[in-house]
Amino acid sequence: MQPDRRWASKLLIQKKLEALWDSGRLLTELLEPSDFFPLRFSLKAPSSADLGQRFTEAQIWVSEIRSLSSIPGFHLDWQVVNHRSLGRNELPKTLSIASVQDVLTWLGKHRKGELFLRVARQILTEIPALRAWIIKKPHQILIYHEVMPRLLRVMQWMLQNPKPGIYMRQLSLPEIDSKFMEQHQSILSDWFDLLLPVDAIQPQWSARANFAARYGFNEKPNLVRFRILDESCHIQGLSDLSITTQAFSQLALPVKTVFIVENDINALVFPKIPKSLVIFGRGYGFDFLEQASWLSDKEVWYWGDIDTHGFAILNQCRKILPQTKSFLMDETTLLSHRMHWTIEPKQNQSPLNYLTAKEQLLYEALQTQRYGTHLRLEQEYISYAGIVQFLSSLQCAEHIMRS
Repeated sequence: MQPDRRWASKLLIQKKLEALWDSGRLLTELLEPSDFFPLRFSLKAPSSADLGQRFTEAQIWVSEIRSLSSIPGFHLDWQVVNHRSLGRNELPKTLSIASVQDVLTWLGKHRKGELFLRVARQILTEIPALRAWIIKKPHQILIYHEVMPRLLRVMQWMLQNPKPGIYMRQLSLPEIDSKFMEQHQSILSDWFDLLLPVDAIQPQWSARANFAARYGFNEKPNLVRFRILDESCHIQGLSDLSITTQAFSQLALPVKTVFIVENDINALVFPKIPKSLVIFGRGYGFDFLEQASWLSDKEVWYWGDIDTHGFAILNQCRKILPQTKSFLMDETTLLSHRMHWTIEPKQNQSPLNYLTAKEQLLYEALQTQRYGTHLRLEQEYISYAGIVQFLSSLQCAEHIMRS
């Protein structure tokens, strides 16, 4: 026979205390005691009517709750409930717990509490300003306690060297390497944001997206890969190059036409075309084009997948280079390759303001599933002969140069 579920129970009290543990409140009480303790719980007890109707269950309940008083630091206050036939009965009314240590002991967390307090005091001895972080995220100390000395070493160094201007690989600290920095970016970013001077943080970058750039470390430069399709325009005999974004922005190649192709293999097999080059696309992100002012007067062609994201990338490219035209991204190409249609897992639903009328119609047709559900035609399924046929129609490639 089980007590009524409406009545307080040992399990319910345990769950409430575990919730306090999960929230971090018990740990912060260890470090900064407040008037939170003694902690009191009002106990939902059987009513006078319950005693008359469910007396045996009420006795079982009282016995269970009474057992709490045998736990060190746990104290029960009692109330008298009178019943006309059962007479005077004492029922537990309130549970009081004297200290946070008593709770941790009962939950089996006392060793973790001791560890937290020891490591927290170590942190505050070395970097007192981290107190706010400890109070906000006390469980992080238990997660990172084994590497805390190394984390503190990094933080001390950053405070002395804000905006370091070196690669993380160049950090010369005991037991610290770039892999350690990468593995602990989450906690380090919390600390850096809290303690570093405002001018030592680049707010345009998030720690998740670009940790190095946000905190003033040198970062691996983005490379732009391109092929020069006309031998007369080669750079010291080189046709296939990967150079930094900055170097690309400073080029002044004597080309008239620029192709941007998302698929690397398609870029590699692009035929030779007079006064032209092909850029290996990299999806979203055209900062490298924005910096390359020499492209502003070039004829620009973009080729991506026929799906909603393909058009979103085209839209982004055209925002930077308004003269951009798309190719092999039309309804005719889509419908003539039905056997190669695949699924686009998650479609883009954003409005696109830089598409032509025909591109916009096809983009909306894909969004509304006019031809099928989440359709995609990846550019690698378009035959090489089809590529050459289209390029041959362009004025810049009236005579595709033979290899």
